[in-house]
Amino acid sequence: PVRSLARSSERVLRGEMDPLSVPTAIEEVRDLQQAFSRAAAAARAHAEEREVAAERLRELNQALEERVAERTAALRAANEGLQAEIAQRTIAEQALDAARSEAVREKGRLEAVMQALPVGVALVDAQGGSIQSNAAYEQVWGSPRPPARSVSDYAAYKAWWPETGEPVRPEEWA
Repeated sequence: PVRSLARSSERVLRGEMDPLSVPTAIEEVRDLQQAFSRAAAAARAHAEEREVAAERLRELNQALEERVAERTAALRAANEGLQAEIAQRTIAEQALDAARSEAVREKGRLEAVMQALPVGVALVDAQGGSIQSNAAYEQVWGSPRPPARSVSDYAAYKAWWPETGEPVRPEEWA
């Protein structure tokens, strides 16, 4: 019986959880055999628990890998969107810079044309405020002209209509 128990012990150590040998009639050996059987059952249960835990761990790892892949894909898509937005903004900034440069060139041309005109010309805004005038316009006044920020400021301007001799009213200036 002891040799049988020893062989069963060797099988348990190798991971074989087969039932133990048939119990014997010798009481001490039988008690030892029962204790060994309980230990083997506990080892089997522990091995099964480890296997269940290992399987759960594999499942959790798989779920985590899937979440990481999803998040990575979402971040990649967001990054691509941001890259596209940066490219669009860069193009828009270049277009704005080009438009700004063109506006500066056009303003220079307008100023050159205004200064070359032999008659007095003034540009005013919607409220009648003076934006810009040429040298001929300033010569008409012979001195610094009155400031004009609105139509009512043109009351300081003194002029008469050549056809009628009537004074030019402030609202007629702008």
